Amino acid sequence: DLSDRVKYPFRPGEKYVFDVKHKTTLSSVYIGRCTMEIGDLKWINGRWALHFKLIADSADWYSWILVIKDTAEGYFDVETNQTLFLDLKKLENSYRQNKYVL
Repeated sequence: DLSDRVKYPFRPGEKYVFDVKHKTTLSSVYIGRCTMEIGDLKWINGRWALHFKLIADSADWYSWILVIKDTAEGYFDVETNQTLFLDLKKLENSYRQNKYVL
C-alpha cells in the first residue's frame, strides 16, 4: 500500500547506496560513496524505533586529497522519523570527532 509506504518510508533489512559526486561546470567526478542500512525494529522508551547505520567513504583516488571515513548509527521513531539518539564518528584526514547525541 502506497500510503503505508509514505508513512513508513524505511523497512528493516533495506540498504541504500549512493555515489557521491563533485559537479563541475563540464562534468561530475565520483569522489566517494554513502551507504545507509536499516536494522531491526525495537521498542525504546515507549516507541517503536528502527536502527540505522550510515557510512561515508571517500574513493581511493580522492583519499589522496581528503580521507573520509564517517559513520552515524542510532535509532529513529517509526511514527515521526525523528532521531531518538545518534552516535556519530567522523574521521576526515587527521580530524577525528566522536559525538553521542540523545
